[in-house]
Amino acid sequence: MTVFPILISLPLSLVLWLYFFQLYKRYISQCAAQSVRLLIRETTGDWLLHTIDGRVKVATLSPSSYIHPQLIILILKTDERRYILPLLRDSLSQDCFRALSVWIKMK
Repeated sequence: MTVFPILISLPLSLVLWLYFFQLYKRYISQCAAQSVRLLIRETTGDWLLHTIDGRVKVATLSPSSYIHPQLIILILKTDERRYILPLLRDSLSQDCFRALSVWIKMK
């Protein structure tokens, strides 16, 4: 075994680990600054997104939101970006989940 492959593989593996850590922190982790902490539906039909960094953003519901008996995927659009929020049936009360799915179907 030569030293050359080791000299290449160690820095390469370090770069890959740092890249995956950055992806995890930015897109998957709940600690990302843009993650939604609280979601409120206004009577006007708009949605208020409270993010972890303390910002409040006004969003509109996209017609491409998905409804399944066990899952609702809300696609909300702000001026800056799009938020995709999966809501499982057991994460809300049964009445709230049913009311939300009916409300989305009516939109």
